[in-house]
Amino acid sequence: RTVDLAAYEDDGANLGGESPEWVTIRRVTPGFFDILSVSPELGRGFREADATPEGPDVAILAHALWERRFGGAPELVGTTVHLDGRPLTVIGVLPPGFEFTHGSTDVWTPLAVQDDGVRSSRTLIVIGRLRGTLAAARSELSALARQLAERFPATHAERRFAANTVLAELSRGPTATQGAGASLTAALAVLLIACANISNLLLARGADRTEDVALRRALGATKDRILRQLLTEALLLAAVGGALGVAFSFFGVRAL
Repeated sequence: RTVDLAAYEDDGANLGGESPEWVTIRRVTPGFFDILSVSPELGRGFREADATPEGPDVAILAHALWERRFGGAPELVGTTVHLDGRPLTVIGVLPPGFEFTHGSTDVWTPLAVQDDGVRSSRTLIVIGRLRGTLAAARSELSALARQLAERFPATHAERRFAANTVLAELSRGPTATQGAGASLTAALAVLLIACANISNLLLARGADRTEDVALRRALGATKDRILRQLLTEALLLAAVGGALGVAFSFFGVRAL
């Protein structure tokens, strides 16, 4: 009740043709692309009828594979490709640049989830779009885990469900931590270089104003007044630069 769910699993196969090649496959339940708010650039997405035993053998191609292997031909939709000798009808092509999780997927096919009575097989990865809060979803999943443990103690007595955001899931692990540390170090280095350059520019500007300062002193300005003027100018420059930096950071992070 708290989240719309979809599942997927990864595989691979040989894509037939004049030059066969190994391609990565991701089998997904029909609502997968709806949850990610992604629509095919060409053709259509998967329907519930596609994920049934008697449903058609269909596939959606990644944009990169469509361009590389088939020359970006729009008429490919509706034709047949062969994966390990099995014919599948191409019903769509995904938009350019679409990827989900690390690595790229070449071919997407429908996944039929059926109750075969075996509860020890856990090969699917499940994603969802929250209807409410993450806390509410975690609470509901905990309740479901307890119910399953009571009904199927042999296979679910020690099983628990965990829910995490996609961002947190992809940011876990030593690789992500090292990458974040390297990025932060590089950003700080660039910031220090920028500060040093601005300091040099301000010093050069001050050297060019020697005659201006001497004229103000001759007209009766005290050292304190001249110092306040220079500090005011520097603070105004810092305030404008800082405001622009905060604005660029805010919109830049949202864009990323």
